[in-house]
Amino acid sequence: MNEVNCMSEEELRAHLKKMEKNKVRLLVVEDEKKLCDMIAKSLHQSGYEVDVCNDGEEALEKLRANEYDMVLLDIMLPKLTGLE
Repeated sequence: MNEVNCMSEEELRAHLKKMEKNKVRLLVVEDEKKLCDMIAKSLHQSGYEVDVCNDGEEALEKLRANEYDMVLLDIMLPKLTGLE
């Protein structure tokens, strides 16, 4: 016999919200490694999938190879700025 795991409506909404967050993929582009790591860690702990890179050229490579829902981009980057 199969067990049925029942959730309240509130628990179900919370669970679905968490699942939706886990589907969000972010790219953090920041040349200050400590700051980049802090941002990425915080976002990851909040349930997001996070990729990081530390210069504009690497960011372009990642953007060409992957799909992201949002990019957090520093504008003062080495090799290729966030404005280029």
